Amino acid sequence: MTDGKQFTLPIWTTIERTAPAPIVRSALFGIVKRGTRRYIDREVLASWGNDSITFTGNQLDQADFDLWLEILHQSRDKMGQPVYFTFKGILKAIGRSKGGKNIDWLQKSLTRLKATEVLVKSGDRKYAGSFIQSYAENSMTGEYYLTVDKQIGQLFEPAYAKMLLDVRLSLSTDLSRWLYAFISSQKPRRLHSIGVTKLQALSGSSSSIREFRRKLKRDLPALEQAGVLDHWHIRDGDVLEYRRKPPIAGV
Repeated sequence: MTDGKQFTLPIWTTIERTAPAPIVRSALFGIVKRGTRRYIDREVLASWGNDSITFTGNQLDQADFDLWLEILHQSRDKMGQPVYFTFKGILKAIGRSKGGKNIDWLQKSLTRLKATEVLVKSGDRKYAGSFIQSYAENSMTGEYYLTVDKQIGQLFEPAYAKMLLDVRLSLSTDLSRWLYAFISSQKPRRLHSIGVTKLQALSGSSSSIREFRRKLKRDLPALEQAGVLDHWHIRDGDVLEYRRKPPIAGV
């Protein structure tokens, strides 16, 4: 049973962002083509191994994931408690300007993260709820505040992805950012392998398998250059093999 239990989040620094492994190893924050976002009603999403994810809400993409990573970062010592922020501050933190277009995007993304129902089962862990528990404006100060359900903390056990923020923000495509999170949830120095078709399903990509493979070959070198990978190869049988580069000290 996990009800009422206190969960300790992993420690990370101000230059890092962290998320639970079941989240980044799935199509939950997937690759959504512009103009194709759809509403999902209790749909079982592609997930890793024996994990199970059922989702209701508007599709979430990698931009939404950037925001949620920042929300987790700002809430990490106050899970279940109100965390105050300004639109300008949170946009700056995720590498966006404070212009009207980005403010409009931010408001819509916060709504998407709040208006969801996700059921995640991973081993003996189970979380049912939304990505933002509550969200409101303090009319006295003009600040906004939100809370994140502390029960999300259980999903960090036993594995999570820890990423360097500047590396994530430097990646120019949704696929490369999804891959960075996925790879960062796995052990370094080991040779991993996964079928390209399975990887596409986990990423949520709706491209043809031929187009997905082309994008994969385009984006993997960027991850190698960024120091995320030290080896990758698509071998016979359309299987990607890769090795995560050991992170720098403290990451």
